[in-house]
Amino acid sequence: MKALITISTFALLMINSISAFSVSSAAQEAGLQAQTAARETITLHASPEVYALTGTLVSAFDAAHPEFNISLQNLAQQNMNWPEGLSIVTEKDIAKIPGTPWKTGVARDALVPFLNASNPLLEQISREGLTSQDFARLFTRPETENWGTIIGGGSQQVAHIFLPADETQRKHLSAFAGVEVSALKGELMASGEEMLAAVQKDPYAIGFCDITGLTDPVTNGFYSQIRVAPVDKNQNGKMDGFEKIYSNREEFIHGVWLGKFPVSLCTSLFAVAPAQPVNTGEIAFLEWLVSDGQQYLTSAGFSELTSIQKESAIEALAPQIAVTEAKDETTRSSWWIIALITLFVAGLMYVPVFVARRKKGEVLLQNLQVSSSISEQALTAPAGLFFDKTHTWAYMEKEGLVKMGVDDFIQHITGPLTRIMMKTPGEKIRKGEVAVTLIRDGKQLNLYAPVTGTIRQVNKNLESNSNMVNSSPFNEGWIYQIEPKNWLKEIQYLLMGTQYRDWLKEELIRLKDFFADSSQKNSLVYSHVVLQDGGEITDHVLADMGPDVWEDFQTEFIDQSR
Repeated sequence: MKALITISTFALLMINSISAFSVSSAAQEAGLQAQTAARETITLHASPEVYALTGTLVSAFDAAHPEFNISLQNLAQQNMNWPEGLSIVTEKDIAKIPGTPWKTGVARDALVPFLNASNPLLEQISREGLTSQDFARLFTRPETENWGTIIGGGSQQVAHIFLPADETQRKHLSAFAGVEVSALKGELMASGEEMLAAVQKDPYAIGFCDITGLTDPVTNGFYSQIRVAPVDKNQNGKMDGFEKIYSNREEFIHGVWLGKFPVSLCTSLFAVAPAQPVNTGEIAFLEWLVSDGQQYLTSAGFSELTSIQKESAIEALAPQIAVTEAKDETTRSSWWIIALITLFVAGLMYVPVFVARRKKGEVLLQNLQVSSSISEQALTAPAGLFFDKTHTWAYMEKEGLVKMGVDDFIQHITGPLTRIMMKTPGEKIRKGEVAVTLIRDGKQLNLYAPVTGTIRQVNKNLESNSNMVNSSPFNEGWIYQIEPKNWLKEIQYLLMGTQYRDWLKEELIRLKDFFADSSQKNSLVYSHVVLQDGGEITDHVLADMGPDVWEDFQTEFIDQSR
């Protein structure tokens, strides 16, 4: 009897819901048709430097979205007064906006110094780098400066300077070197192609081109005939670990986004507004801009957002996208009716089952899917190994060589690795120097050597199967065999057994604090804090984070422990 009453009540509720929904849908449908009769107009503003580019973007968006009409306004005509609504500006313009504006990055470019790959001095330049003062001397006295006076070594070869004819790019060089634009001396090149060809013909030349201009469309890497000239950003006469971003295009772009390349040589493009956009057309334009619109930005010389950066941009728009989609929900009334009928039928089928189970005394359990988390119990720390506070381990083998690897903590943090950058056998390494770089989808962490010595063997298996570091960090996933130089002295600073376990507890506490702080700035970070488990952190927590979070983790958990 109770089951019959339940079924009848449920049926009445469904019928009433469907009837009410049908009536409201008819009224809403009529209103929607009236709204869409005219194209929605969006007012978009652009700073003078990117006004022409924004015009190209608007034209492409209008063609793909005829339901919207964008009116583009030049901020120069408003004396850079910041109106309500959406604007496309460069990074330097953001400081002029009053208050704390909403913003999201949509593209970035860099004016890159590059050399001929056959330059005989390339090894020394790569080791020492070139400072902004070096470039100032090259720009202002090219007729008297040679490579010997710039980097030492006695070379009398003249450094041939090729400058971009574009005035905006030369202003970037002027700001970087700290000299007037009028003082820049060198042969002007009308295009990136001309610049590239000139440097490829001259082993002692140096040119300047945007990232896209140096990218081989076949390999999607830098052209093999050139090398990016490393910039000694902190001007200490050597390329420190954090400055080493020049080995390949992927790593270089990553470094540019993280601010490891001189800001004066970069152009960042942002979409900004006084507050987070809620207008339907603005949301649609921003979604398009970080997805299909990227092709038009790359055509203009900008670097396309990485997949993670695109996801982060969409994440920032998520609440507004949900609101926008809710406004259009009335156009799908028939689907809702079908869904309600389906629920009704399911209810009819489920109630008898529920009653039968209750009679048998069964308890229905909700199947909850809980993310695994990082805990002290989940981390492995084999006895007999020495652990360094930069999350590497060392073990003395019978033959006298020290095997080195990555601890379990770090592989639980990064998630499955996609690549590992290792040194080569015969290289000497000092305790505290960068020993290995762990990479996941372009994001990376640098880990430091726990001991000083000479690398005798490298685990070649990791070149084709970097996941071995995750699946077996203490066995098949080892990194190097090192011939130690100061083993007995250096192991005094390493941790073992209970000492390491106690330190690991502190690291886990610090990890929670780190992500709790990060979650206030990034909702994607917040989603990885498992509050149901008492604030524990989900396994592989960094895997889907953006490069900025990886950079912060590098600074807080690895660099500070050296």
